[in-house]
Amino acid sequence: MPVDRLVKGRFQDNFEFIQWFKKFFDANYGGNHYDPNAARGGIDAGPPTKLASNGNHSRMAQPRQLPSKITPGKSKKLCKLILILYTQSSFHFTA
Repeated sequence: MPVDRLVKGRFQDNFEFIQWFKKFFDANYGGNHYDPNAARGGIDAGPPTKLASNGNHSRMAQPRQLPSKITPGKSKKLCKLILILYTQSSFHFTA
């Protein structure tokens, strides 16, 4: 899907992307924990990069706290949300 269509913010384009992503996720997620070190082949990611400096001091990028694991409960909530969106869109676009 072209990014230009997603950037425009049309509901139908974004909804098609969400449907594609859900199918992609279901096809590729095996329920196992993601190990970033194993995915990089044991290579260290290195220190955070420096952000632009204003001349007086430099700031370091702060790492984000990400969820360590997608649980089956979260996956079920995502499926329910997508089903609700799909049902609503079917109602609105078939009328």
